Amino acid sequence: MPKGIGKLNTLRTLDNFKLAEPRYPSGCKLGDLKDLNHLRGELSITGLNYVSNVREAEVACLKHKKHLRSLTLYFDELGDDGKRTFQKHLLNALEPHQDLEHLKIFDYGGNGLFPNWILSLTKLKLLTLFKCVSLEQFPPLGKLPNLESLEIFDAMSIKKVGIEFLGLEESEGGQKQKNKSENSKSSLVLFPKLKNLYFWEIDNWEEWEGLPTEGEIAVMPSLRSLRISYCRKLNAVPQFLHVAPLQEFSIYHCTNLRQRYERETGEDWPKISHIPYVSIQ
Repeated sequence: MPKGIGKLNTLRTLDNFKLAEPRYPSGCKLGDLKDLNHLRGELSITGLNYVSNVREAEVACLKHKKHLRSLTLYFDELGDDGKRTFQKHLLNALEPHQDLEHLKIFDYGGNGLFPNWILSLTKLKLLTLFKCVSLEQFPPLGKLPNLESLEIFDAMSIKKVGIEFLGLEESEGGQKQKNKSENSKSSLVLFPKLKNLYFWEIDNWEEWEGLPTEGEIAVMPSLRSLRISYCRKLNAVPQFLHVAPLQEFSIYHCTNLRQRYERETGEDWPKISHIPYVSIQ
């Protein structure tokens, strides 16, 4: 991609912005996005593994591109521990505008928590995380008020999905944090608009924690489709999924779940037998 594209400051459509390898100094750098604030629709940024300075992302200033509705970030390779720490800071600096509706992140190897800005995306409808191999804990995505579809692929470091995924916390004493009043509890809704939830190939995932107190908080009241594939160590799904308004529940190549929810014979089959479409393979 020619470096001069950054001068087209009235450009509105740029589906794919491909960063140049270091051996091609005449190619585009991330900072060349600086003045392209009229971009709208979709933008994919490929080759983020070539970025060596977080300042480049700060200069690009994605949060000023208020007309973008879809953003895809390709990190392309994972690297060593130092590279993973750098990717964490790089992703933080790639903060998009808060009106973004679709976000897809591929091959992100950053360690530690997810970017600080994720919860600022209050209009986000779709989130796809593909191959976030160093992520040990999911961000509190249950707080996103308009998220409708969540897809997570190949997060090999995840062993437990706790209540932090829902947007809840634990108190310092180790007890599950509760709201101060019954009224605040009854009005708390987590993942309020989520319709589709898909987990694929999370090899080391063993436990999915339920709610501190069942019935006090609404979780995924709009969920229609739940698909879990190649999560062989996962033992069970939490109770709040059994009471969600699911129309589809699919389990593929999940050894423990298949035994637990086997049609007619599994110990938890009665908990999902009311769902119109159940596929267990």
